[in-house]
Amino acid sequence: MPSDRAILLISDRPDRSRDLAHRLCGLCACRTIGLYEQQANAQPVAAVVTDVGFHHPADIERLRHVLSQPRGLAVPILAILRDNSHLERVQAVAVGATFLFPANVSVSDIFTVLAPIIRSTISWGEPAIRTVSPARKSTIWCAS
Repeated sequence: MPSDRAILLISDRPDRSRDLAHRLCGLCACRTIGLYEQQANAQPVAAVVTDVGFHHPADIERLRHVLSQPRGLAVPILAILRDNSHLERVQAVAVGATFLFPANVSVSDIFTVLAPIIRSTISWGEPAIRTVSPARKSTIWCAS
């Protein structure tokens, strides 16, 4: 994808997501926004990573609003699930997540998924839902 595109990291606790943002910069430029921060003008996005708890309806609704622009561009959305519960997986898919990761995911697992996306100019159509299992780091599970 063009070099002006960045990974957008959306977090409900941006102070705790700094390390993740810093590590993601090893793959591509990374912009972090807080879930309730006022957004500036829309900028090109290569992928979105969400580090948001899916427990509060207001947070989920806000995330849905923040994701409306990237989702419209059909960019991949990677959701980090804090509890990896069924409810979190359902909520993440409902807001448009295309990849689901448990909270203990390593940055290298995220890179494994993101690197080909960032490097390619593939046009994303209807995305399949994929779950990355930490026990099988090289496997991406697809659910159709």
